[in-house]
Amino acid sequence: MKNLIACVVGVVAGSLVGWLVPLHNRLPQPSGNFATAVRAANEENAHQSADYQLAIQSIAEFLEDSSDWRRTLDGWRIVESMPLDQLKAAAESLLESGKQKPVLTLLMKRWAILAPEQFLEQFCSFDGRNRSVRRGVYQAFHHLADQDIDRAIERFHTLKSPSDHATSKGAITDVLARRNPLRLIEFAKNTGSYRRQLEELAFHNAARSNPDLLVEMLEKALYRKQADEALLRSLAMKEPFAAIRWLKDHGGGGGVSVEEGVALVALQD
Repeated sequence: MKNLIACVVGVVAGSLVGWLVPLHNRLPQPSGNFATAVRAANEENAHQSADYQLAIQSIAEFLEDSSDWRRTLDGWRIVESMPLDQLKAAAESLLESGKQKPVLTLLMKRWAILAPEQFLEQFCSFDGRNRSVRRGVYQAFHHLADQDIDRAIERFHTLKSPSDHATSKGAITDVLARRNPLRLIEFAKNTGSYRRQLEELAFHNAARSNPDLLVEMLEKALYRKQADEALLRSLAMKEPFAAIRWLKDHGGGGGVSVEEGVALVALQD
């Protein structure tokens, strides 16, 4: 009986040890000492630095001849292939060194496309004389306006730097002129001395792409004469007599006079 009990105990103990050993192998094992961890981190940083330095060198070689658009496109493809972290590290390295400005411009544009809000947080109020940064800010606002025009305009109103204000206004204007001329009329109200220029752009684009908007836009425009001219041109190109009828009903009143309108319609014929 004793021999039987000893045998059972031996089997159970052996099974338990056999189960624990592979379990131990599966559990997380203690890492090396702190010095080993630091050395591994430094090696990883050095590897990442070598990666983006090689990318910078390759892009620069493609951009040597600015007249060769195919090589410029090849350089841009390298930029597009870079992960965001590597892209940021390369851009910050060049920004600090002041070298390879054409490469920096491409890196900043790509960063602005991938993470516009992050880019604006870091570079709004940055040195306004740095053209690569200015182009990146423009690209970030343009991309943000394409994605969420309300958010882009909201950020526009928080800007304090004159260079940021001018750059962002240009980006938002480009998007609205193409996609929503009526909204551009609204946006123009907050642009000071640029309002007339932006209203003219809005009416010019609407006359070509969506003439039906022009009547509604007239009610919102400050510069009625330019608005009237855009509407008349649009009508005259399609139906000159309709333009004349509109002129008889609406001419003058702070906008285009009847005489000016008739001459304008005649020029479109």
